[in-house]
Amino acid sequence: MTQALLLDALRIKKLLGIQGELYGSGVGENDLLIVATARAQNTDLLTDEARQPSVPLDRRKYKIPAVCALPEVQVKTLSFVEYIKRSQVVFG
Repeated sequence: MTQALLLDALRIKKLLGIQGELYGSGVGENDLLIVATARAQNTDLLTDEARQPSVPLDRRKYKIPAVCALPEVQVKTLSFVEYIKRSQVVFG
């Protein structure tokens, strides 16, 4: 964990309006570090969290896909199934 990652996670936390430890029902501290790491490595983020049909008005309730879709974050997320399909590997 680098200082740059920690600062980016803090920046995202502020974008979401999270103050102190009041995370709400959305992403948690570890999630923010994971998103910041994906941003730093310019890579897609594999998540088992479903996309929210409509994003809540309260950004503290955003799940990982909604956070990653923010214009200020811009990390592509994939579900496990999407990842397997994209790999074009055939199992069986």
